[in-house]
Amino acid sequence: MNQQVSSDSHLACFSRLLLCVDSSIASIHAATYACQLGVTGVQVRVVSVLENPRAILSAHSATGLNIAAFSDELRESANVALSNVRRIFEDHGLTVEAELIDLARYGGDVSHALASEAQGWNADLLVLGARQHHGLLRWVEGAVSGPVSKLVKCPVLVVPESYEPQLQHGPTKILFAIDGSPASHQALLTGVTLAAKGAHVRALFVVDRTIRFTDLVPMEVREADLVDEGKRALATVAEVFTSLAPGISTDSGFLHTKRTGDDIAHAIVREAVRWPADLLVMGTHGRRGVAGWVLGSVSSRVARITATRLLLVRAAADQAENHEETETSTLEIRSLWNQS
Repeated sequence: MNQQVSSDSHLACFSRLLLCVDSSIASIHAATYACQLGVTGVQVRVVSVLENPRAILSAHSATGLNIAAFSDELRESANVALSNVRRIFEDHGLTVEAELIDLARYGGDVSHALASEAQGWNADLLVLGARQHHGLLRWVEGAVSGPVSKLVKCPVLVVPESYEPQLQHGPTKILFAIDGSPASHQALLTGVTLAAKGAHVRALFVVDRTIRFTDLVPMEVREADLVDEGKRALATVAEVFTSLAPGISTDSGFLHTKRTGDDIAHAIVREAVRWPADLLVMGTHGRRGVAGWVLGSVSSRVARITATRLLLVRAAADQAENHEETETSTLEIRSLWNQS
């Protein structure tokens, strides 16, 4: 499907969307959300993973079960999932590719299977429905051999099962958790292109004030350094925000963790609910340093606990390892807005 991006599309910076599904309601919600973002002019491919029945039975110490029958059951479930999701896109007047991936081709490794499919198809957005602690979230966390978000070069959109489809257009309230890293900056550049007209976008630098017995640097020193680093990061945010279309409201500032019993991931998730945000955007593989939080790990924890849609974006340099350079400049952002 190769059409021009319409004014209804909020996926203007993406052209090839890979949606990974299973039989859960989370996958239905992910497909619905993708349609609501607007996929006109975007090539969409839907895949489901056929897992090895022996590996599943071995993991649950099952005995006396018919392997062939169980394999047929898994295949039927995966095909039904593909059909259900394909029907959602067809109801929106869209035709999509659909394929069942036999995990045996990848040695039973789900994470590398999805990463290989995304890279081989040149996907520029991977969408997953997530049941926290179950189902497809293991595709994000990489229960087998490593997180998909670390293996896949393109952005990953995680739609929690608890998401209730209700948007008719793109996100109107987008929250960015920033740390001043290249990945964080790329997440900002990518995420703002998804905002609906009249949207409100907010960027927050998290100051980790939680006291830990393992801290070697005095809290006052660490917090002062974090604030200085946050000011530099927020100044860069302000430059990006000036490129947005008229009518898009913006604000930025600091978000602080509690002194005890808290961490950055929970602080971000709480703020997303409190505001409340339609979409939460984070970079992955954030830097180590005075900021003290690595988005590569924080984003994984956020994915496990958030009820807000989550977009994970790698730094442009990381994306360019397997794709042509796709970094979105502020001028390109303005151009995209002028088209919509």
